Amino acid sequence: MPLLLFLALRRLGHDRRGWLLQSGLCWLVLPLGYWVTEPERNINWVFAPFGMDQVWLPPAVYVLLCMLAYPLLLYLPAEWLLRRLLPRARPAGV
Repeated sequence: MPLLLFLALRRLGHDRRGWLLQSGLCWLVLPLGYWVTEPERNINWVFAPFGMDQVWLPPAVYVLLCMLAYPLLLYLPAEWLLRRLLPRARPAGV
């Protein structure tokens, strides 16, 4: 599946605004997952990273740290890599 996604992006191009949208979605979904779900479900690892109980930080601080870390450590490096490997997306209708 990752190979198919990469080939599709290679053909269609990469929209460089995507990581901003993904970061905004992260900032919406992580606190929502924390407030709405129960700890046993551990949606998006907001309660227990890698299945281990998070006891080092207060829960609200941990969620805020995740909201900063996901874009900086996951989305932005992936964006830099995709910018080097893929062409820019063409506007619709061209």
